[in-house]
Amino acid sequence: MKSKFILNKKEAMKQLEVVQNISDEVSYSVKTNVEVAKVLEGNCWFSVHSLQNLMLLEDKSKVWFFSQGWNAEFFKELLSLGVKSFVIDNENDLKVLLDNSSSDINLLLRMKLKEHTIHTGKHFVFGFNSNKINELIPELKEKVNKLGVHFHRKTQNVSEWNLKEELIDSISEENLSKLDYVNIGGGIPAQYKNFRKEVIDYIFKKIEELKEFDIKVKIKRISLEEFSYSKKYSAIFAINTLEFMERKELKNTVNSMKSNTLKRGINVIKTITVNDPQYKKRKDRIFLKLGELKKFYKDWEIIHYQEYMGEPERHTKDNKFHRHAVAEIIARKK
Repeated sequence: MKSKFILNKKEAMKQLEVVQNISDEVSYSVKTNVEVAKVLEGNCWFSVHSLQNLMLLEDKSKVWFFSQGWNAEFFKELLSLGVKSFVIDNENDLKVLLDNSSSDINLLLRMKLKEHTIHTGKHFVFGFNSNKINELIPELKEKVNKLGVHFHRKTQNVSEWNLKEELIDSISEENLSKLDYVNIGGGIPAQYKNFRKEVIDYIFKKIEELKEFDIKVKIKRISLEEFSYSKKYSAIFAINTLEFMERKELKNTVNSMKSNTLKRGINVIKTITVNDPQYKKRKDRIFLKLGELKKFYKDWEIIHYQEYMGEPERHTKDNKFHRHAVAEIIARKK
């Protein structure tokens, strides 16, 4: 007598939707059930641990591949197949990746967190410790496309799901702001034998808390002319400041802003243009040519660019209303 496994496709999609409602992206582990993976393809990402499972998927650009003692030849084969996203848990595999890839890959560093189970006890298993993670994040931020951390939690163990608190304890505030992804491994939303519904409700609540977690942002007010950059920043704003500089200093100032912005970081600039009514009257201001600001960022992703006549305002000694011709840009470093 042959045993059979009956897969309800509608139910599989329903379970996927449950997780999608509490997360930004979902990745299904192919090794759990390859038939389910075939049903879900096109609707989510996939976590893959072997070349055999990878070949079951058509779109390999939507794969997170977990390294397991690979060499350069194997890694290059993965790249040739279209895999661009990887999860690394040891320094040897990380070295292979960095030595044989360009900056367009996505990388998750697997982080050791305590697991509270009858099998492992209160032990740290698999991955980099928090000290190493904090050392690697600033080092790798400029070398990859998107960077994040991955850790594994188990749905059976409620004590493992204080996600926000564990991240705060493990990763510095500055490094948290550099992360593009926080990836949580685990069997969600599987209901195991002797599993209580209130447990999954608690876990979903903890995931939502993490998703809504606001990282504190440190803001520095500086003089762009005098400031000496000691590190790179996630965002640099220059709002109504460039026009007060000398024209000869403008290009160097903007280039300095760009070079001291972290990869995937942003610059936001608002300044005045030659369409301003004061253009020929004020010799103590820089008025940018039309399109000039945008040209400064031709090698970046332009999120927003606009040139327009601003609303009436008054801030001069005579207290009269006037308007400025404005150029504004939001650009992201590639």
